[in-house]
Order: sequence, then C-alpha cells, then structure tokens
Amino acid sequence: METVSAHEQTSSAQGAEAVRAGLERQYQQAWGVPAAAIFFRTRRFRLDYPGRSNLGAMSLAGRIVWVLCLPFFAIYVLVGSILSEVGINIPALEDKETVKPGTVRVLGMAKAEPVTSLIDALRRGRRGGWLVLAHSRAVFLKGSLPKSVDRPTWVCTDGSTRLSLNSDGHNEVHLAWPEMARASLYLDPAECAIALRQSRKFA
Repeated sequence: METVSAHEQTSSAQGAEAVRAGLERQYQQAWGVPAAAIFFRTRRFRLDYPGRSNLGAMSLAGRIVWVLCLPFFAIYVLVGSILSEVGINIPALEDKETVKPGTVRVLGMAKAEPVTSLIDALRRGRRGGWLVLAHSRAVFLKGSLPKSVDRPTWVCTDGSTRLSLNSDGHNEVHLAWPEMARASLYLDPAECAIALRQSRKFA
C-alpha cells in the first residue's frame, strides 16, 4: 500500500495555499473587490431541478453501481412493506449523504442558465476545483495543483447571484438566484473555516 510522507503532505498543502492565494489575488484585481477561493471536490448530487437528475449527474462508475444496487433496494422496500403489515418495522435507510462534504444540492422551480451550467461544471470537475466568490460574483475552475488549474468552466459575474455561508452544522456555501433556484455546496470543515474568514473581507 502506497503511503504519503509528511514532507509530501506539507508540500501538497503549501501548493494548495499558493493556488488559493494566487486566485484570490487574481480575481481581486479583476473584480476590484476582495475575493475568497474555496477548494471543492464534488462527490454526490441531490437535485430537484428541471432538466437534470441525480442519475444523470453521476459518473459512469456511479451509474453502474446504482443499477447493480437497485434490485437489492427494491427487495429491501418489498420486505419492509410486508413486515410492516404484520406490525414489524425495520430501520429506514437514512439519507445521511446529503450533509457530507462534497454534496451538491440544487433546488429550482425553473431552469436558469447559470444554475444549469454550474451543475454541469461541477459534474465535469469531480477531481476537484476552486470556487472563487466575491459580492454576487462567482467562478469555478477545475484542478487542484498550480499546474492543473484550468480556465474557468463556470462564470457568473452579472450580479444575479446571492452568496451566503453557513457553518452551523453543515458547512455550506449557498448560491441563490431569487425566484429561480438555489445551490448548496457542502464543504469540508477546514475549507468552510477558511471561507468564513475570507468572506469577512467582503461581508
């Protein structure tokens, strides 16, 4: 089993912080306001949005696993319904994944181009990327290391986005388009702490 040395871990962390600082500096200069860069790796989707489904947003491997597990889930539901008829209740399958880091939850009443393109960008950036935020502006760039950060794959700088951060339990960053849709990205606690600290610059 391959292990990562403490030196390699330190170098990786320093590299990530260098990318963060560079992106914040770049977009602060471009936008004229302080910016916060958050690293985010998409792990799962929870979508209630026109034109996009959880299954459609999965990777190929995820779809295969879902198809293979579906018969077992159907049997679980069938057995549960039979037992409930005779007064025996079995524990429900709890949906704890929705609050795990890497979850993307999108709720929408109507399709909006910035929301649809955000879902697609996060789906393509499953290996990780940087979400750069500042006062109703946001971009997403694929890649985690200095040499692998691409040009933005999603941009919303028209002032239509409302941003907020929540560290009470779920460590979320919210991007809202009033009367259309809302996207919530559940962050790693360490990234959320950094985001909260940086966001005070443009609070």
